[in-house]
Amino acid sequence: MGCAAHREADMSAWWWLPIDIVAWCGLSLMVGLWLGPALRRSSRAREALDAHVRETLARREEPPKDGLPLKDGLPPEDGPRAA
Repeated sequence: MGCAAHREADMSAWWWLPIDIVAWCGLSLMVGLWLGPALRRSSRAREALDAHVRETLARREEPPKDGLPLKDGLPPEDGPRAA
């Protein structure tokens, strides 16, 4: 027992610094590899949603096809709630 305690006392605390750095790098690499596919899928979904919104806004900016004038910049109302 005395010999083991003597070895621990001789070990420098600075050895833990490179061990910690390597451990953090390994952990961050594992988390990145684990999260990468999910982040890639969400990025593609976001791009598809943005493209859909741009397409929808472009269609809304076209003038009405029936030739009716816009009322206050809005298209004429249709449906049961139209006054």
